[in-house]
Amino acid sequence: MREGSMDAVLKKVSQRYSNVADLMANQLKGDKPFATERFTPEQRIWAVDNLGYEDMTDLVNEFGMDTVGYMLAETEKQRQRRNKNG
Repeated sequence: MREGSMDAVLKKVSQRYSNVADLMANQLKGDKPFATERFTPEQRIWAVDNLGYEDMTDLVNEFGMDTVGYMLAETEKQRQRRNKNG
């Protein structure tokens, strides 16, 4: 049975995808996927204070309202501790 043109295209695309995935896996092997440096409380407060409406919307869309709300609550706690001790 002869292979159809759509099957041939799908086969080539799948092979290229596999090649790219293998190449990326080899290049990124051993890299840490997340930043290892933590934000200081001052940096975190500054970042929250300077978030725009679109930035906040993007965060909620990407991580969900619960996660963003938790992050904002934790940042507010840090702000209150800083003001209390400051």
